[in-house]
Amino acid sequence: MHAILEVRNLNPQERAVMETLLRSPEPVSQRELMSRMRDAPSQATMSRVMSGLIARGLLAKEGQTRGARFFLPPDVRRVATDPRRRAPIPYDPDRIGGYVPNETCWLSAESAGRMQAAVDRAGMQRLAASTWSRAIAERFLVDLSWASSNLEGNTYDHLSTELLVK
Repeated sequence: MHAILEVRNLNPQERAVMETLLRSPEPVSQRELMSRMRDAPSQATMSRVMSGLIARGLLAKEGQTRGARFFLPPDVRRVATDPRRRAPIPYDPDRIGGYVPNETCWLSAESAGRMQAAVDRAGMQRLAASTWSRAIAERFLVDLSWASSNLEGNTYDHLSTELLVK
């Protein structure tokens, strides 16, 4: 599953680990991570939580045993960061201006391949279009509502907006 979907489904302990790692610019040991957390769980619980995050690709580990250090991969770090705090990605007018229908592609071959691999892993091609298009439409509605509220000066976070819309 893609990191953005995984990050939305974290339990409170996993979310606490992710938030603590977001505040850490460099890799940290498990002991350092536990010392930086407000309500750190036991060593066994922390190991179990971190193993689950590693298995799902949300946490990376370098080193072994006591020398192991943990960090968020760059794509997970971006997704886990509040959208208002992310570095903006500039608009590229050549991307749209250079598109010729039925002749050129929106995505590079590499990006299209990664997208197809993600679809294959998720098994989306086996679902009816109405199944996943509804989920996409719901996601779009939440994102649009959040952005609109943000422009109006409201301070709802993304999760509150999602709860309000659904």
